[in-house]
Amino acid sequence: MNINVNINENRNVLQTRYPRPQQCPNNKVLYRVTFGYKSGLTRDHVFPVTYENFDDSFQKKTKILNPGDLVKYTPQNKKDPNYNRDAVIKKATNRYAKREAQTRGLEVNPDKDKNSFFDIEFINPVVVQNQIIKIKNQVSRLNKDGSVKLTKIQDEVESYVCEESFMPFRDIESYIQARAAYNAGRNAQTEAVLRGTENRLWNQHFQLDSNNQPQYPLMRALNNQIKNTLDREVENMVKVGFLLGKKEQRPEIKKSRNGFTLSFLMPKGASPGDTITIPVIKGKGKKTVMVEIVIQIPVTTGNDNHTPRPNEYITDVPINKDSNSGVYDNLKSMKSSKDIDTKFKPTYISANEYVGPENQKDLDMLVKPGSTQEYFITGAKIIPQDGNKFIFKKLTSFNKDSPTLVFDLYVLVDLKLELKLKGPDEASDDTFGNKLSRTVTAGILNSSLNCPNYVERAKRGASQLLTKIMPRTPIATRMRRGLAARRQATRERAVDTMQRNYRRRQNISSRRENVRRGGGKKKTKRKKKKCIRRATKRLNKCWRKKKRKTFKKCWKKGRKKYKACKKKTKRKR
Repeated sequence: MNINVNINENRNVLQTRYPRPQQCPNNKVLYRVTFGYKSGLTRDHVFPVTYENFDDSFQKKTKILNPGDLVKYTPQNKKDPNYNRDAVIKKATNRYAKREAQTRGLEVNPDKDKNSFFDIEFINPVVVQNQIIKIKNQVSRLNKDGSVKLTKIQDEVESYVCEESFMPFRDIESYIQARAAYNAGRNAQTEAVLRGTENRLWNQHFQLDSNNQPQYPLMRALNNQIKNTLDREVENMVKVGFLLGKKEQRPEIKKSRNGFTLSFLMPKGASPGDTITIPVIKGKGKKTVMVEIVIQIPVTTGNDNHTPRPNEYITDVPINKDSNSGVYDNLKSMKSSKDIDTKFKPTYISANEYVGPENQKDLDMLVKPGSTQEYFITGAKIIPQDGNKFIFKKLTSFNKDSPTLVFDLYVLVDLKLELKLKGPDEASDDTFGNKLSRTVTAGILNSSLNCPNYVERAKRGASQLLTKIMPRTPIATRMRRGLAARRQATRERAVDTMQRNYRRRQNISSRRENVRRGGGKKKTKRKKKKCIRRATKRLNKCWRKKKRKTFKKCWKKGRKKYKACKKKTKRKR
């Protein structure tokens, strides 16, 4: 298969590079990735990465409100201090729907506008009588007269990827089949099967709410192999989506011992083993040089020999001389020397970063950028969350009725944004003084963005210097510390599991009608296993005896107790 591709164009590809498949092949599950960003323009404030942060062609509108969305608050009372103010949804509470609603005699498909409530936090609340109202709870989407109270003003960028399941895939299949059987014919048998499959899915792998309903998966449910694969996918998304125009992501020809190698970004639509043609460009203007290289995508790559995926940067693939006979003899090391920064529209900036006709009295406020302010992404790095490159998004409720179960991942990105001030639309109206003023202003504002990087480099240099001065910790000490850390993690997981099971049992014992039940074991089974388990432990302790006489005495008592437990078990059967 021969493909002629043109890659590394100056455009955002977070959404287009990862379209949502309807169903994942080969027993894989669907993961949805959304992003939040921080920058030096807004200090520690986190905003969702939305389609409005990029070009208009990537924007879309949806009606669904989720935690983390930005909304405009327009109550019926226009004298409300926060009227027409922007806010962030912190929590969403949905009324019962579908199966849960039917079991309670409610409407199966209720109007979400009338049966959903939201907790919101205002971005810049207004001060009235020396006080502010920053948080409002249980806000409905519509006013009493039917007008819209909460309007979604931005939609998050969503990327999708199919990967291995973090829980047994057969349990997911069993749940989907049981759900379909229950919807086709509701009776005691289909309901019991459905409850059993739900218990296997939600009780161990998900965070549960007060009604034992699933909210979001637990990070400890991921094994290292799946986590490493998702880490690699997330890194590729960040590099391609935010840093596509960087020269580090562009094709590069290197001189090697046996000839030449090519590093390139694997294009969408290609598969491992395909033969593609990649243009390598160097220079600009009249000095631009372009060479087209025919290369075969390797079947495996990286230190772990994984299968390459679309948008992954593949390094050092040997260039075949026979496939490039026309250009091979004149080849030399080539790489683009120019970065193309991705344009980015910040949701808000600090008032002290504002450039425009309006006077900003409160410099601590967050405001929209001025009409002449344009920002470009010059750097992007993932901010770890609890030591991980991503977390499962903390949803209010998991959509367990979806035809395809979708598991949400959340990535936090630190963006380095550079300011460029636009001149007048007509070039003839621009003067040398205006150009100089824009350059100086942008230079002053951009200089503050470099301070954190300078401090970070200084800290990194100091730490490297200290590692050279301080003696290295002995390997035995490091092994003991690692073992102690693993034991502590095991104890914490055990405590967390006990607390989760306790909360789940407490919810069931409350006798509330809307609590999901099941998942517990019968007491008789626990008692039956308890006796044999204790007898076995007693027998194992006998091997610690150093004298033969004491060992035989211990073993005789242990065997007697073990046989009694076995006889007791047979009688119960």
